[in-house]
Amino acid sequence: MTEQNQLNWQRTNLDNIEQAWEGDLWHRKRLGVQLTNYVDRLNCGAVLALDARWGEGKTWFVRHWKKHLEDENHNVIYLDAFANDYLEDPFLVISSEITSCLSKDDDVDQSHINTFKEKAAAAYQALLPSLPKVLLTLGLNLISGGVLGTLAQQAYETGEKVIESASDEIGEKIKESIEAKIESHEADKNTLLAFKQELAQLADKL
Repeated sequence: MTEQNQLNWQRTNLDNIEQAWEGDLWHRKRLGVQLTNYVDRLNCGAVLALDARWGEGKTWFVRHWKKHLEDENHNVIYLDAFANDYLEDPFLVISSEITSCLSKDDDVDQSHINTFKEKAAAAYQALLPSLPKVLLTLGLNLISGGVLGTLAQQAYETGEKVIESASDEIGEKIKESIEAKIESHEADKNTLLAFKQELAQLADKL
């Protein structure tokens, strides 16, 4: 019986790139520099689409370009839709990532960060459907207990009149909860990352 040896490929740690374009076998740095020069000349927003078949290095390029941009003193957010697919709302994810990015920039005043969080929460609240549907859909998950929970329950029981009188107070609590979610996103992400790392170490030991 012939013994089969499993190939042990050295995986690149794309989460902690120390030097941009290190191991660039396909000379992708040139494209990264060209795109950086293009972005620097933009006077308004733009969308760039990177297209390639599976396994041809899109993730490698984007991660190294992110490091390159950071080295050029650009604020960069890398948002992996697959890694965040357990979160249902992309608006909250994007807002949280922007907040986290701004918090790491020493040149950004904390008051600006707080203002952004407040505006993001207000915008998200405006995007939500009407209050009764919000309460029904979220199952009061964003609503704390006590008096507020009672108000929400009364809104269902007594109809639109109570909803109108309670909506301002409930809406403010929803806004506060959204701000708290934005604030805690980075900690939640790090918790999930720590779990993945522990799981990988456990797999190696077994």
